[in-house]
Amino acid sequence: NLRMKKLLFLVVCMIYQLLPMNFMIRLNHILVHLFLINFQYMEYLKIQIQKNILWFFKMFIVKNVVKNILQ
Repeated sequence: NLRMKKLLFLVVCMIYQLLPMNFMIRLNHILVHLFLINFQYMEYLKIQIQKNILWFFKMFIVKNVVKNILQ
């Protein structure tokens, strides 16, 4: 179940990154109003999302490099 949650989180992160900036800001405001999330938590979430995106891209690049070497 934890793996599913992580996967879901990654998918959300990917979608989040694809959205235009002004929409993301609006989405953040909506989330803050809906859940009354404090600012620290939002910052923490943003950092986590960025870390996950970076990790995802690193894995993607590594996978492609390995595949190219093996061919």
